[in-house]
Amino acid sequence: TSLTWFFAIVAIVVGLWTLFHLKPGLLPAVQNVIYGIRPEASASFYLIFAIAMSFLFGCVMVSRRFDYWEVRGNELLHHHGVLSDLERFSAPNLRIDKEINDVFEYMLLRSGRLILHPSNERRAIVLENVLFISEKEDRITRMLGALQVRVRTDSQ
Repeated sequence: TSLTWFFAIVAIVVGLWTLFHLKPGLLPAVQNVIYGIRPEASASFYLIFAIAMSFLFGCVMVSRRFDYWEVRGNELLHHHGVLSDLERFSAPNLRIDKEINDVFEYMLLRSGRLILHPSNERRAIVLENVLFISEKEDRITRMLGALQVRVRTDSQ
C-alpha cells in the first residue's frame, strides 16, 4: 500500500542523508553532482504550469459531468455519455460495502471505495474514490431503509 511505500522511501532517504553526512568523502562524484544542481524556475514557468494544471482540472470537471450515479428511493441510476445514456438498477435489497484501503486518502478527504450489490445484478458496482464516504453511506442507507408507498385513488 502507499503507507508502506511512504515509510520505505523516507527510511531510504534518511539513511542515505545520514551516511553522506557522516562520511562526506564516501562518494565525492555523487556529492559534486548534488552540489552542482541549481534548480531555478522563472515566472513564465509557473504561469505555464498553472495554465496546464487548470486545463487538466477543467477537463476532469467536465468529464465527471458526463458520468455519475444517482440513488433514488427505489432505484439506482447510472448516467453516462454526452447524451446522458441511462442504466437503471433495482434498489430494493441493495447491499452496500464500504472499503477504506488507503489511510492517507481517508485522512485527507475521508474517501474510499463504495461497492454496491443490486439484488437483480450478477456483478457488483464498484465506485472508487468516493469523497466523504461514511456520510454518503449513511445517507444511502437511510434513504433505502425508508420504504415509500404512494396510493392513488380512482379520481387521480
